[in-house]
Amino acid sequence: MLTDFSFVRYIVAITFTALSYLAGIYIVQRKLKVIGSAAIGCLVVTIGYVSAILKFPILLIFLLPFPFGFFGLYLISDRSIKKTFYSYGAVWIVYIIFHVILSGIFHFHSLIPPWKLSS
Repeated sequence: MLTDFSFVRYIVAITFTALSYLAGIYIVQRKLKVIGSAAIGCLVVTIGYVSAILKFPILLIFLLPFPFGFFGLYLISDRSIKKTFYSYGAVWIVYIIFHVILSGIFHFHSLIPPWKLSS
């Protein structure tokens, strides 16, 4: 089991991942989908964390949350592939901004809380 897990970091990761999805959807679709964004944030962060606990290979830990986030985004984007791709691009731009800020403050990867970027 990962001993570096902190419930606070987990909640911060979920919150900022959900906010990334919320902002990305709003930028592209001009709709606020709070519940859907929160659900995707919880799902993506939890999948990343569980895969880390199960000691999956690092590449799989990194790649596993992507299809779940994309499919969740597709479901809340009126099942439009075009809206989903544009929204996903916007989500990643916002996410990278949050990631830079959070890694400086909390010293962890904001998608998968147990990953320390520096010691």
